[in-house]
Amino acid sequence: MVLLEGAADVEAVRAAARTMVVPLAPCGTAVTQEQLEQLRGLHPDAVATMIVGFDNDAAGRQSATRLWDKLTGAEVANVRAAAFPGNDPGDLVQEGRHAEVVQAITDARPLTHTAIDVGLSQFDLDSPEGRVGAMRAVLGAVSRLPVQQQTAAAGYLASRPGMDPLAVAEVVLDQREHAQLAPRPPMLDEAVRAWIVRQADLIDARLDQLVDRVEHDQEPWAARIVPAPEAPEGRHTWRRRVRAIAAYRDRYGITSTDQILGSAPTDDVQERAYNTARSALETLVTAEPRDDHLALTAAARTRRLSDMRHNLDQLTDAGTTDQSHLHELQQLLAEHDHQRQNPVNEPPPGHDQSGPSDRGPTM
Repeated sequence: MVLLEGAADVEAVRAAARTMVVPLAPCGTAVTQEQLEQLRGLHPDAVATMIVGFDNDAAGRQSATRLWDKLTGAEVANVRAAAFPGNDPGDLVQEGRHAEVVQAITDARPLTHTAIDVGLSQFDLDSPEGRVGAMRAVLGAVSRLPVQQQTAAAGYLASRPGMDPLAVAEVVLDQREHAQLAPRPPMLDEAVRAWIVRQADLIDARLDQLVDRVEHDQEPWAARIVPAPEAPEGRHTWRRRVRAIAAYRDRYGITSTDQILGSAPTDDVQERAYNTARSALETLVTAEPRDDHLALTAAARTRRLSDMRHNLDQLTDAGTTDQSHLHELQQLLAEHDHQRQNPVNEPPPGHDQSGPSDRGPTM
């Protein structure tokens, strides 16, 4: 079944598609709940299997989106939309372009895609705030879809101009973490639902692990990142921003400790992800770079010393030794004592500030 705007469109589709589909029209674009109930009364899947063929202009797309809002979660997961070249199928048939009418029906895409495009058009996508607002609004709206279709909708959103896939993933995880999404209907296929949940958990755990390493001073590239605040709200914001930076480095295989975000992006997709990570980085980086990643804050140094002492105690209890841990602990302790006595300029013992050509042999 193809739902069209008027009688002329019905006749045009009937002439072009013949027995391929059944064209119907509500005589306008304002489809009512009563009309939808009448269709559902004809067959349980009448609405879920229909194709929406409203005019391919701004008004037609807005009307299709209003219809999308009236459908159930199961229906909206399956309803498709045909984008006829030009404004409506009647014009195409009058011009003898019957094949294009048939092709538009055959190539109908999910109606959810139309709803997403209309939703995005309500925001200023040239500003970071507008993009984030658009992502939150769209992802909130599609939360009534079954889980599989939610994933597909998020993928389509990430592919739209101005959207950064990394930022979309961050918003999905953030909304999930704060339970901002509406309750989702149960997945019919529990095996598929369980697999999707596992994948989401793996992604979430991976990002958390990257942030934990930064927070506990285990990443040399993060030497200029300010420590996490003690207050829960500030710490959450800090972790969210570090997650954007660490995820960008992980995604694009950046290993440099000097250039936190690596070299310049090579394509539009990476550039959008780069801008997101850079915006986060600008709020976290210290004014002056440190000479060495071991130049930690007092609180960070205390945590690290505690962790290493614990590790060494375990090694001692097990009857083993670990020279790398021992050397690192000795170095940190030496620096800690030196900074207490010389808080400003002098380098700690063993910290060589000479260039490579001045470096003598080491023992």
